[in-house]
Amino acid sequence: GSARVELHGLQIYGTRASERALMIRDNADVKLVACEIFGNGNGVYVGHNASLELDRCVIRDCGSTGLVVAGCSGQCRVRHCQISRNHNHGVALGGQQVTPNNCVFHNTSISHNWRSGMSLFEGASAAWQGPASYLDGNREGRWIFQEWPVVSRLEGFQSKAVAEPA
Repeated sequence: GSARVELHGLQIYGTRASERALMIRDNADVKLVACEIFGNGNGVYVGHNASLELDRCVIRDCGSTGLVVAGCSGQCRVRHCQISRNHNHGVALGGQQVTPNNCVFHNTSISHNWRSGMSLFEGASAAWQGPASYLDGNREGRWIFQEWPVVSRLEGFQSKAVAEPA
């Protein structure tokens, strides 16, 4: 495997609206601790076999989605973070490779985003550990599923079945 890169206490901001503040791909393994990402296109984009761990980070005020995990078979762990006031979704998860086994949100607040708190598409699913209220306050509800019939799901609520948007 690849060596892990750890970034602590950084502010990443100010890219053009069409650019990502941080792109993690291929087999990269990145951990961000107490970092703040704001004022960008997408905040963080994770793809391919990359792995990302976010711990006590803030992703806010991005011109598009705060965190995008697309077709990623690596590990994505988001703990005690705040993802808010982004101009699209707070989080977008896409692809059948994104599963509750490799994509976990733990006590993370995803709120006050222009669209939904979490958008799941192309069969993506994730594990949610924490109060459902941590997904409140988004303009289009807690979560949204982008295809029909819905095969995406967000585990960790009262039912393991597919949840309806709030």
